[in-house]
Amino acid sequence: MTKETYHPRQHVLTRYKISNTTLYRWIKSGRFPAPARFSSRCIRWSESSLQKWEQSLG
Repeated sequence: MTKETYHPRQHVLTRYKISNTTLYRWIKSGRFPAPARFSSRCIRWSESSLQKWEQSLG
């Protein structure tokens, strides 16, 4: 069984070279996967959801 890796917001912003505003605009429009919420102040994106999104781009 493999363990899922989760990335914080700053990692996502750096990985895709986008701003915080762009990230949340993409999430709201359905263009980018929503994060997993671990608590009211802790959100993370799974590596698998990010890879799946990258593959969908072509």
